Parts: sequence; structure tokens; C-alpha cells
Amino acid sequence: MDYETINLIIDGATATITMNRPAVLNAMTTQLGVDIRDALRIIRQNETLKVLILTGEGKAFCAGADMEEVLRVNADPILAERAVKVFLDCIEGIRTLHIPVISRVNGDAYGGGAMLALACDFKIAVETAKLGLLFVRVGLAGADAGATYLIPRLVGPTRAAEMLLLGEVVEAPEAYRLGMLTRVVPHESLDDEVARFVNRILNGPTLAIKMTKRALAGSLDKDLATELDFECYAQTLCIQSADAREGIKALKEKRKPLFQGK
Repeated sequence: MDYETINLIIDGATATITMNRPAVLNAMTTQLGVDIRDALRIIRQNETLKVLILTGEGKAFCAGADMEEVLRVNADPILAERAVKVFLDCIEGIRTLHIPVISRVNGDAYGGGAMLALACDFKIAVETAKLGLLFVRVGLAGADAGATYLIPRLVGPTRAAEMLLLGEVVEAPEAYRLGMLTRVVPHESLDDEVARFVNRILNGPTLAIKMTKRALAGSLDKDLATELDFECYAQTLCIQSADAREGIKALKEKRKPLFQGK
């Protein structure tokens, strides 16, 4: 399917969304948000997919909001709300997608672009990348693109307040130290590292991975009893699966399991 601002490629059980506005460092417009949201909808409907990669074309992951569009919607409350809401839909779509999402952070990620990266389950970044939570530096609220939900959960409320109230830039190695990134690698190793994660997911027990992602996504918003109820549901499904039988058999036979995703 053709999009104006992204490329969506489906290769077997792997989907890749590439933000494709390299001339402006993949800056975020309403149309970019609409395209990502639509691609997530298509991916959600495809039960053969097991993993999604989100990345940017060119030297940046995403520069954040396109400031020319911000100025255009400044005087129109309807357009302003639409521009904000569409990326909130994207963040929610990533967090609630039934399959793991890997952000391939090929360069700098600012503002909402940083939040697109951080919303993913696995965040693999080049060591030269910077994550800039710069909202307040241009008069915008740090309460955007899921930042006030995700950042405190990643780094704690005290560090989150510093980042979002002061508009901090965090370099990739420090972001890794703080728990914001899964891996930080040299640029030449980025694709190999992403491929390693993809292969582990593709070769893993699909139902178990889906159930675990679903549990993790809501765990911090539930009380213990509610989360344990969901764990009971998830594990009851998985314990009856063919993959569980294969996993246990492989363990007893001291070999690598061959999961079938069912």
C-alpha cells in the first residue's frame, strides 16, 4: 500500500514502518501521524505478523514536530487538536499492538519522535543518537506523545521532571544507563543487532510472547489482584499450547525448541 510519508514493507512475518521525510529529518506532520496510524491498523489485522520494526529514512530517526505545521495550526483549535491527537493514537497503537515493536533508532530522535521510539518494546539505537525531550524549549507542553506516561515509568518521577520541565537532551549511552534504551551499538552494527532481536522473536513461542506483551502493557496501571487474574488467563492459554509441549520436550531432550506459533 502506498503512503505519502512512510513506507510499509511486509516481509514474511516481519513488518517495517519507515518514516520517509529525510529532507526534513522525518519531522512529524499530521499526515505522518495518519499514515503511521493507518499502517498500525493494517498490521493489527494481519495475524501472520510476529514483529514490527519502526525506523526513519536517512540520518535521523525523527526530528519531532514539523515547526512549519505547528505555526500553521497555531490559530486553529480544531487543526491543533487533530495534530496532537493523531500521534497520541500512534503511541497507543504501538503500546497495544499484539506483537512486539522494535524501534531502530538510526539517528537523533526529538520531541514526539523520541516518544515514538520509546513507546516500542525494544529500543535499539546507534551510539551517536540523541533523545531530545525539547517540548518546553519551544513553548510546547512536555505533556505530549505519551511523555508524561512513559518517561516516569522508564526513569522515575524525579528524573522525568528534570527531563520534561527543562527540555533535556539525553545522549544514547546515558539513555541506556537510565533504562530508556534496550541496546546502544555502533552504526555499522545496528542492522545486525535489530536482526538478532527479530530472529529471536520469530523463532519464539508466538502466543506466549503476545500474552506477555499484553500483560506488561497494562501491569503498571493495575492492582496486584487484577494483574494476577490476567496472568492466570494468559498462562492457562499458554500451558495448553503446542509450543509449551514442544518447549518442555526440548528442555528434557536438551535441544533447541522448534516453536510453531500455536
